Amino acid sequence: MLLSKLQREIVDISYEKKLSHLGSCLTAIEILHDIYNTKEECKADINKFSLLDRHQCLRTSEAGWCTDRNGEGICVEGAQDRPRDLFRYGYCFPNRVNGVNAYIPGSSSQFVIRNFGDNDF
Repeated sequence: MLLSKLQREIVDISYEKKLSHLGSCLTAIEILHDIYNTKEECKADINKFSLLDRHQCLRTSEAGWCTDRNGEGICVEGAQDRPRDLFRYGYCFPNRVNGVNAYIPGSSSQFVIRNFGDNDF
């Protein structure tokens, strides 16, 4: 069984590296196994834009820059009005001027035009 093999691998790595919290690791792998039945399903759910920095992200029309409540950002697949995955990135709203929980859509143009607030300079 695949799950037993993964659990054994976690136990072996934890023992070798002298890691703690083994129980939570084993629980996490069970949860992930229940969500993704195959490795292909897991890979298909990976955000292909997450490795782009803000500048690269805003230069593509298939993505947008999404910030959380701390102002930390990530590039996510999206349209001009919102992120595509509203379940995962529903906290990103377009046209937020303070940069918190904001969604800035990318552009297919080489240059990105953005309204700057007083605090941006």
